[in-house]
Amino acid sequence: GFNKVVFNIREMIENVAEAVQATASASAQISSSSEEMAAGAQEQAAQSTEVAGAIEQMTKTIYETSQNVNAASENAKKSGNIANEGGKVVTETVEGMNRIAEVVKRAAETVQKLGANSDKIGEIIQVIDEIADQTNLLALNAAIEAARAGEHGRGFAVVADEVRKLAERTTKATKEIADMIKQIQYDTSGAVDSIKKGTEEVEIGKELAGKAGKSLNEIITSSNKVVDDITQVASASEEQSTAAEQISKSIEGISSVTQQSAVGIQQIAKAAEDLNNLTDNLHKLIKRFKLQNDESIVYSKFSIRQNGELVNT
Repeated sequence: GFNKVVFNIREMIENVAEAVQATASASAQISSSSEEMAAGAQEQAAQSTEVAGAIEQMTKTIYETSQNVNAASENAKKSGNIANEGGKVVTETVEGMNRIAEVVKRAAETVQKLGANSDKIGEIIQVIDEIADQTNLLALNAAIEAARAGEHGRGFAVVADEVRKLAERTTKATKEIADMIKQIQYDTSGAVDSIKKGTEEVEIGKELAGKAGKSLNEIITSSNKVVDDITQVASASEEQSTAAEQISKSIEGISSVTQQSAVGIQQIAKAAEDLNNLTDNLHKLIKRFKLQNDESIVYSKFSIRQNGELVNT
């Protein structure tokens, strides 16, 4: 009976001592692990804060880039509109030069016809001049015959003299007309040459304007492509900015949770430390109950029952 009770009490105390020892060891491990976890959580929180700052800066940069891209898109659209207007102007210029070329061509044809008509007039004047020469010769012959006729040929001599004077005036007039025709032909030839050169210059201008129009059309095509590309970049930048803002918010949330976890881990470490201290005190207290014989165990037991608290022995 009594020895069995003493044995059971001793066994129970030993079991408690082992449990306390195991608890102390576990609490020490928990405390050590909690401290490491707390340090890691603090470091992670610090890194999260740094990442959040970097993300915030990146978000700001992306936003500024998006604004710049939008501005570039607007400028590109304006450039495209200006290029389109320039293309219309070049097209109108080419059409105008085509009309000018047509007018110059008709003018050249008209001047050439005028030159041809002048040649015909010159031929007619030459015929008239020949007729005047013959008339003058006939008038001279008539005057000679009238002089031979004497008194009877006096009236005919007067008519022959008037015919001669008329022929001389005709010869003089035809000579003046011939000189004028030659001057007209000379001026016409110069006009034809000038118009020909002008036509060549107009053709060159047409060709250059056509090339300018083609180049401008290529610029317009490239400008429109640039506008499309910049618009896509602007859209992607806006999406990237939105995503960066969401990432920034997520990082801030992670940082907040990490900081809370660090606080919780620190509390666990503190609790483990308190538990470790408590097990140390309990272990010391159990050692005081590790008695040398059964009688002292019984005595200690009765002391506890009598006083309701542990008694130093």
